[in-house]
Amino acid sequence: MRLGGRREKAELRELRDEVTRLRIEMQRSLEDVHVAFSERDTELARALRRVADTFQIVAGRIDGERAERAGLVDAVNRLSMSVVSSLAHLPALAALPSHRVIGGTIDPELVLDEDPNEPPDTTPEVLRHDSVEVHCRFGDRWVGGFEVAEVVPGDGGAVYRLRRRSDDSVLPTLFDERDIRFRVSVVDR
Repeated sequence: MRLGGRREKAELRELRDEVTRLRIEMQRSLEDVHVAFSERDTELARALRRVADTFQIVAGRIDGERAERAGLVDAVNRLSMSVVSSLAHLPALAALPSHRVIGGTIDPELVLDEDPNEPPDTTPEVLRHDSVEVHCRFGDRWVGGFEVAEVVPGDGGAVYRLRRRSDDSVLPTLFDERDIRFRVSVVDR
């Protein structure tokens, strides 16, 4: 029996030693994982700090450009006012109508040769009704400079294909009668 007891004690000791060795290895592995996570967290914090710094730089540049743009707009406005005021004393230039630029073009409503409030003189001439204005939903206003290119009969009444007078382009969209209004223009026979 003693022999069996010694062998059991030896196996038990070996088993204890193996458990201790495994505990030490597990402790080292956990420490390695902890170090790896710490390094990853530190690197992630650095990366987030760089991103935040970059966002601050971009925001500062945007604010600077916004201020610069406002200054440039103010300078152009002052320059245009000084040019207009310096040329106002010339009688030929004072008679010219003022124009307003919209989207890179001159607003056709403001480039009229005749006064829209003055009724046309119809004695030696004939009235034409093909000059139309189109209702612009952007800004809820009427835009002139169009003429009727074609009247297309439809189920709900006539619809109109329009031609832009500035370049004789026919617009691809058909317009309902409620979206256009006819302007009376006077022409020679």
